[in-house]
Amino acid sequence: TMDLKTLFSETLPAYYNAASKKETHVYLSNVNTVIEEAKERINQHKIESILKGNNDVADGLEIAKRELAFVSSEILLKQLKSIGDE
Repeated sequence: TMDLKTLFSETLPAYYNAASKKETHVYLSNVNTVIEEAKERINQHKIESILKGNNDVADGLEIAKRELAFVSSEILLKQLKSIGDE
């Protein structure tokens, strides 16, 4: 059997580190999925606006889509920085 010292000094920290990295990956992949789905919805609205002749709205939607692309990069950068600061 494992003694308490080994459990608390080796096993639990290793488990925590593995779980923490997995949670970070799952969180970031979920964020990325949501952002990609939002960009696709914006694209559909843009197409509808073009078909209706609302070019100003279509241009605005294109800007919004670009901003979302920056958001996903900024989230990743902040996440990596916060991991590095730990």
